Amino acid sequence: MTTPAMVIVHIDAQGSVDYLAAGSGLRLFIVDERAPHDRVYEWLPRNSIAQIEEVMPADSEVGSSADARHPAIANRLHAEWAGEHPFTVES
Repeated sequence: MTTPAMVIVHIDAQGSVDYLAAGSGLRLFIVDERAPHDRVYEWLPRNSIAQIEEVMPADSEVGSSADARHPAIANRLHAEWAGEHPFTVES
């Protein structure tokens, strides 16, 4: 069985970021404008499906910008980034 190409960006509770990648035909590039002499970096490590399922179990609910809950979640995230309460009422 062929593993589908996938990339998981895992952000833990402390805000640390990790990248997991699996599948054939996948190339993952990270572009970092802070490193002008090494700006484009190809992420080569590959993970097994078992390693990915430790972070994202197969039965995980997957949301997207196309689902019904997206506006509420986006509002909550934007409010958190701005340091505001997500349900501010303007007068």
